[in-house]
Amino acid sequence: MFFAPTVLSRYEQDPRYLFEFDDYSGTISIADGWCDEDADGVLLRDQVFMQTFGLGWTPTGKPCIAVFASYLMPLTSEHQRYWQTFEIDQRGAKIDPDYWRNSIAGEFTPHGSLIQALLSELDVINEMATAMGRHPLFRNAHKGNRPVEFTPFLVPTLHGFQSFALALDKVLSDNINRKFFRGEVPHEEEYEKDGKRYTRAIGTIRQLEMWLRSGSRAALDDPVPVIVKGFKLARKARQKPAHRIEPNQYSEQFVGDYRRLLDVSYRGLRTLRLTFANDTACQDVSIPEWLYEGRIRDYLVCPYESEIQEP
Repeated sequence: MFFAPTVLSRYEQDPRYLFEFDDYSGTISIADGWCDEDADGVLLRDQVFMQTFGLGWTPTGKPCIAVFASYLMPLTSEHQRYWQTFEIDQRGAKIDPDYWRNSIAGEFTPHGSLIQALLSELDVINEMATAMGRHPLFRNAHKGNRPVEFTPFLVPTLHGFQSFALALDKVLSDNINRKFFRGEVPHEEEYEKDGKRYTRAIGTIRQLEMWLRSGSRAALDDPVPVIVKGFKLARKARQKPAHRIEPNQYSEQFVGDYRRLLDVSYRGLRTLRLTFANDTACQDVSIPEWLYEGRIRDYLVCPYESEIQEP
């Protein structure tokens, strides 16, 4: 059966539920400590467990939520009615092929996702930095942990996109470790205002840009603009809501904004990793085969593109 993506919001936004997911599937259950109804826990009628839900696609190429009927039946009657209110037209809707392959055939996908690729690049870059005798470039590595905002189960709202941009900026610019630069680029700069001279800190994005342009690191086909573009776009998208309050909006355009920002950021990290790879100290750093070969899928793009119908 197929449902609108907004059906997941109730569980995603309530910390009493464990809302876990990967690129094309997820589970819902009650978090530890919230099962005791007599101790301010979740009411018995709201104690749900869904073994699996997955990514689906409408005939017009829009993402939706796919759930096998056998996993809906154990839900309480209250939650069955809740899910029913989000049920969409079942005609022509399809389960994502990777979800089908994994849940029915028991096979693993031969590729990674764009989200997984971005986070894996962080890990590889840190390993390369260590091999170069430096501190890791990023303070917090991925190591299998993914921000909840990094999901293809995206509800296309302004606040949802802004939350993603904030999380991405924390993973990128806010995550840069200044110790990596070993004092090779300045931390501060002087500027003049009203005839007086002041000192201000240099941001991490500019420090990275300055370091990449030093020496011969950017000698061929200048990779620096590609590398820093994602950092700058994520910072810009994050800063916009920080300076004004905007009412929430629902629009499919936010899916496109999400995709573009994610793609540009991944390409920047990939280019940074390839730049690091020019250092002989990085030759023995292991790179996942799927990442090295670029076997990457964007789960926000419908795999049935040739079958998409006009809305």
